[in-house]
Amino acid sequence: RNALDNIPVFHLLAIRFTVGGLLLSLICWSRWKAFTRDYLWRGAVIGGFLFLAYAVQTFGLALTTPSKNAFLTASYCVIVPFLTWAVVKVKPDRYNIAAALLCITGVGFVSLNDQLSINAGDLLTLLCAVFYAAHIVAVAKVSPGKDVLLLTTFQFVFAGIYSWIFGLSMEEFSFQLLSDPGVFW
Repeated sequence: RNALDNIPVFHLLAIRFTVGGLLLSLICWSRWKAFTRDYLWRGAVIGGFLFLAYAVQTFGLALTTPSKNAFLTASYCVIVPFLTWAVVKVKPDRYNIAAALLCITGVGFVSLNDQLSINAGDLLTLLCAVFYAAHIVAVAKVSPGKDVLLLTTFQFVFAGIYSWIFGLSMEEFSFQLLSDPGVFW
């Protein structure tokens, strides 16, 4: 959250995903022989969901507390079975339903105020949980038969590309901010 005081959201994500993508490219150097062109569209799809989840979560973090942001983000765990049901047609079991009811109750206790409304930061954070769940379902759908580390590399690269596109088109940024070592700590 401290970094958000100094670096715009999309630029922060762009730096994180670009560095991550570059490091993974180096770590996975020996795996590049498995590369085929379909890694590009697969990486673009799951990188898109990852980008959306992080972006919405980071905007939500700017409008709520870090602890609420973390708790609400974790609700993706109970969304995954229901999203899987919608995509793969595998019904959630009774434990998934019980977990979802408990989660909804917890979200209510954490987020609802006296007027039974929810603030924008908490709402964005809940939306990010949906995108994290979509990311998990998309990974399960597009990764079979693929080298997981190589696919992860492309997902990070594409998330970085999306972040740069949004950052350069929507935010003002000065690299002078990066000279302050306290920005990221």
